[in-house]
Amino acid sequence: KYNDQYNIYAGRVPYDVSTSKGSPSHNPLSNLMTTTSCPAGWTSVVDTWWTNWKDQLFYALAQEFQPTNSGGQTCGGGTQCLRVGYGHYAAVVMFANSGLAGQTRASDTTGVNSTPRGTISNYLEDVSTGVGNASNFTGASGNEVYITGAASSTFNDVLCTIDDNLNVNCP
Repeated sequence: KYNDQYNIYAGRVPYDVSTSKGSPSHNPLSNLMTTTSCPAGWTSVVDTWWTNWKDQLFYALAQEFQPTNSGGQTCGGGTQCLRVGYGHYAAVVMFANSGLAGQTRASDTTGVNSTPRGTISNYLEDVSTGVGNASNFTGASGNEVYITGAASSTFNDVLCTIDDNLNVNCP
């Protein structure tokens, strides 16, 4: 099971978010990520969803919105936020669509630390060598530029953006 890590700006969606909030905070994005209560009957739905889709779902967080910040952050053109196109965002959620030519995906029997799962370019794409979602995800420092666009034979990542008011925009 994936677990979160303290002071990391990108990752796969963790099953356990117990360390994502390293100190008391009023950051609304942190509070959203660490909410553990589900409506009655939803625990099994979430577990089933997570088991089947955990490898394909990634997130990146802006430096400005790290869990230890106290709140009141904004992404009005700041360098401490993520960019997708011309917009600045608190976070981005990336879904690795169907595997493309050359990508090897892990099976349910493959270990969590396996080469397919640990090789981000097996899930996310770059638009050219070293430029794009896979490269920026791997070296995330909280102010990257992520790429979205129409699905093609070489790119099919689906991105949802989260602005500084926690509004979610998905294609």
